[in-house]
Amino acid sequence: LLEEAGVNIAGMQLGRDVPGGRALFVLTVDEKPSPEVLEALRALPVLERVDLAEV
Repeated sequence: LLEEAGVNIAGMQLGRDVPGGRALFVLTVDEKPSPEVLEALRALPVLERVDLAEV
């Protein structure tokens, strides 16, 4: 999905909120995904939540 939208993944981090708990997956991307890409990600049933943080 990201590749099709021309969004390059620069890095990724995986972790958990607590041992044995829910997984947290953070992507660093080179360009800001469009609102349409974010909505397509949110529509994926395997993802509980999708947020965009600009730093």
